Amino acid sequence: MSAAENKAVFISYASQDAEAARRICEALRRGGVEAWFDADGGLERGDEGAAVALVDVRLFAHRSVASASVLLFLSCAALYGALLLLPLYFQDLRGADALGAGLLLIPQGVGTLFSRTIAGRLTDTIGARWVSAAGFAIVGISTIPFALAGADTNEWLLMAALLVRGFGLGAVTIPLMTAAFVGLDRPDIPHASIITRITQQLGGSFGVALLAVIFDGVLAQTDGSRA
Repeated sequence: MSAAENKAVFISYASQDAEAARRICEALRRGGVEAWFDADGGLERGDEGAAVALVDVRLFAHRSVASASVLLFLSCAALYGALLLLPLYFQDLRGADALGAGLLLIPQGVGTLFSRTIAGRLTDTIGARWVSAAGFAIVGISTIPFALAGADTNEWLLMAALLVRGFGLGAVTIPLMTAAFVGLDRPDIPHASIITRITQQLGGSFGVALLAVIFDGVLAQTDGSRA
């Protein structure tokens, strides 16, 4: 038997102990603990005896979960896509080694750290919508210097832009992670947490793949024009 922090219990049992596992689940659920046990074709909840999915995708019908998932997808696409291109910029155009390029990205992480307390307080004060919208605006504005940067652009300017960009990314993520659970019943919260985490990972993968394709196309056009 194993229990997670959200008081969800999963019970494994021998085939002859199925009824005992069901009774244990019923007792745990009466005490406010989410309980499942292994069953053919999935998991079963002791009080209902109906097979349930590991992730309840029906939660996308909730506006809070759906909107937060979409925006988290986009924010992670912006984050991880930049983490692909920025090291290439620092290494290929500015001559930094791999370690130096990694150190130059530290300000973005520091900015994200600084935004946690402020974004949390603002979310409680004015709501997640305005905080996340402001965060996306900050990310967009702070990305402009990199669109215009060349081999001789001042490094301190770029590091300051990364600091602000990290602050914006943190301001986006924190309120969205909070808003995703608004209006959900307690048993749905673990499923919503899994959904938001999955969309973040998918967004990061999509951002990296998209920018890699664009970058490869630009390089191919540049090589063709030089030829």
